[in-house]
Amino acid sequence: MIIPILSQLTVNVTKDLSHEGEFNEYQQEELLKWISQGPRVSVYAGSMPMSATVMLATRNPVVTHPHYEDTNARLRAYTVYKMYGKFTPQHYYEEMNRLKATHLIVETKYCYGKSGRGCTFEYIWDIDTPALKSNPKLCHVLLTEPVEHFYQVFRNEQYAVFRIHDYGVQYTPRTFAI
Repeated sequence: MIIPILSQLTVNVTKDLSHEGEFNEYQQEELLKWISQGPRVSVYAGSMPMSATVMLATRNPVVTHPHYEDTNARLRAYTVYKMYGKFTPQHYYEEMNRLKATHLIVETKYCYGKSGRGCTFEYIWDIDTPALKSNPKLCHVLLTEPVEHFYQVFRNEQYAVFRIHDYGVQYTPRTFAI
């Protein structure tokens, strides 16, 4: 009884291990290559899966640590995901400044993705902040029009990266007395 079971188990495991596949997501690879070529002092804000990928593939710092869980980490993630809500660009800019983010990664699948009722970010944010329900989605605004403090520095079909301007970094021209 045991020998036929072990024999079939061996056949099944061998068959499963013989499958070879290739994972290829060119858009994400393009984004990660762009990030890798940038300065290491950049701090990225994005979705939890994207933060994990950026952190592991490029070794750049991220605002939301995908492998660590505590109250502050949850609050940071909540703040970052506001990009898919209906907040004003100014409000979001102030939040990103507080988190010390220098770059924001917006994923079009989260901004425009279709899902079952009650499973979209828009639906969730409309419940969480009903007073903002009539506002446009912030991610849509960022992706479709110029927004003060958010400067697009990378874009492909799935991802857009915005450099976040910090008020603290200002250029004051020198004046000379005559």
